Amino acid sequence: MPRAGGVAAPALVLVELLIVIVLISMMVALASLAFTPRLLFNNTERSAQQFMRVLKMALNASAESNQRYGVVLDFDEQMYAMMPYSTLDKDQILAEEPVLMTGEFHEDFQLSYVRFDDAQDTRNWDVTQASYFRVWLLAGRSGWQNGAKIVILDRDGNPYTIITNRFSKVITMVPGDMDILEPVDNVLF
Repeated sequence: MPRAGGVAAPALVLVELLIVIVLISMMVALASLAFTPRLLFNNTERSAQQFMRVLKMALNASAESNQRYGVVLDFDEQMYAMMPYSTLDKDQILAEEPVLMTGEFHEDFQLSYVRFDDAQDTRNWDVTQASYFRVWLLAGRSGWQNGAKIVILDRDGNPYTIITNRFSKVITMVPGDMDILEPVDNVLF
């Protein structure tokens, strides 16, 4: 049946349906473009939270047992591993102790460098003399042997800093390349 303007009703319904479908698809496309950076950050954040959980597990396990635990960061293999230790000889730890947990750094979660609170910095190390490039974060009964800042990069090269404090069991992640407190030799009091 034709309407007052002479247009058939089924054709009008089809045109209206196509307009609604186009509008909905445009809204979905805009929403997906808006949420893509957030989803990429979540991948970086998820990987960082998993890494921080491993650090907390090593710290808590060392505080609650007679065994000591450490986390090794391997720059060459772009991975990290948690393992127990009974000696400070790092080569002996690798040869004798079992690896309890491992994780990998990837393009959304890249290991950039580590700076300890005693001013050691992996950016200044001569790695041409070593056959491998590893950093140890050792946890003891009272906390970390050294405080450290671990700088990671996301896919776009934005830095994030994970801070392990020597005197506190709090492990934090902050955006940017943050400084850590370093020991002072000449205290006034």
